[in-house]
Amino acid sequence: MKLAIPLLLPMTGLVVYFASGMFKERLEVSATSGQAPLIVRIIGPERIAKKSSLSYSKWVGCEFNVDWGDQSIAEPTIGESCEPRLEHIYQAPGSYKIKASTFYAEPDDSHTTDWKGEATVTVK
Repeated sequence: MKLAIPLLLPMTGLVVYFASGMFKERLEVSATSGQAPLIVRIIGPERIAKKSSLSYSKWVGCEFNVDWGDQSIAEPTIGESCEPRLEHIYQAPGSYKIKASTFYAEPDDSHTTDWKGEATVTVK
């Protein structure tokens, strides 16, 4: 596992992680605040958007993970499109930290994280 160092971007509520081999792209979302129900979509970086065109597979899933910060769990089925996993609806007021990462499969089927990002969403 690679060591990642978090960096808070001032006045944005965004955190980006830097590590050897990781790209310095930030997590971008369609909305950082609004009234419930609030639809939030991950719109960047491009690396996560490209992976959304994949289908969920048994060994590597969608090659990205998203924790929407509200304890919701969406278990896709094999062959299902990964694209819907980039959108979420917040039903209740609160502050939520979105954590996303991308990874790739190694030859031994282990996964190596190559990017991580965070964003905070406030629902009123």
